[in-house]
Amino acid sequence: MRKITAAIILAGLLFVSPAAAKAAIHHHRSRPVHHRKDPVHHRKHRHRGRQQASAAGRPGPVNVPVRPAPEAPPVTRSNGPTLLSPQSPMRMIGIGDPPGCLNGADPTSYIRTYAATVLRIVLSQYGGAPGTHGEAIPCLKAATAAGARVEIGIQWRSVWTPAQAADFVRQQLAFYAPYAWAVGLGNEQDLDWGLPGQPIDAPQTADQYAADFQAAAQVVATAAPRAVRVAVEGSPWSLPFSQQALADGLPGAQALAFHAYGVEAATIRDFYNLATSYGMPLWCTEGLDGPGVWVDPRYPPESSAQLADCQLAVAWLN
Repeated sequence: MRKITAAIILAGLLFVSPAAAKAAIHHHRSRPVHHRKDPVHHRKHRHRGRQQASAAGRPGPVNVPVRPAPEAPPVTRSNGPTLLSPQSPMRMIGIGDPPGCLNGADPTSYIRTYAATVLRIVLSQYGGAPGTHGEAIPCLKAATAAGARVEIGIQWRSVWTPAQAADFVRQQLAFYAPYAWAVGLGNEQDLDWGLPGQPIDAPQTADQYAADFQAAAQVVATAAPRAVRVAVEGSPWSLPFSQQALADGLPGAQALAFHAYGVEAATIRDFYNLATSYGMPLWCTEGLDGPGVWVDPRYPPESSAQLADCQLAVAWLN
């Protein structure tokens, strides 16, 4: 029945308006059991529920030395300077979600295939919460040994309070701070998400995200002070969300990220202009085309040339 439903949704999207298509895609992607994209997004947590996550029984942080990024001051529209200049000539290629990484598999072959200098993972409760108890540490050890920097993406549930979002970030950094060159705060919080058998979590509003970011960024400043603080990590439809969240205030943000799949929404240049207006580089942390990437014809990956405005372009793998 699920396969039939998915087929009907896909066929219907060919004949509906862009707004209706977006709503249908959101509904379809919100259930990890239905769509390959959703199990990938299981790491992009939204932690705002009425129940507090517990760290009991979890091991403490692993003290493994990695090459840290230099610490930078909080970024606002007025103070301008950032860790990485928006016009920096450096262009980084990354891979995300290499198969098995969240359970500790070695990502070195994927790093070599892409000549990647960045590996991105996303930690979330969706899809069984892979990696959220430190299971990805062997993968990150291998990545750093291969010369790649690591971005730790952390997704909280939209139904959780800012204090709970911050607590979840704290729990994850207890495992992964030693490896974190960058920390992505949130993951497609502008979309709805769902756990199997539970009501769908509605998308966050921009002001809710801003409140969560502010609480979580303080945790990062303490637990991983040299890590780049990455804001928004929004969907391809997230430009208005990103604009409002930045206007509400994302103190300490050092890079603006979104997922650059080819949909008829805002352009990559729109996001680039927004990022640079706040003195930040644009990171496209999903959406680069290449071998083994996740593909959906409704929102296909982009070529490297199409992502020329992105200081970091990440291929999201199957």
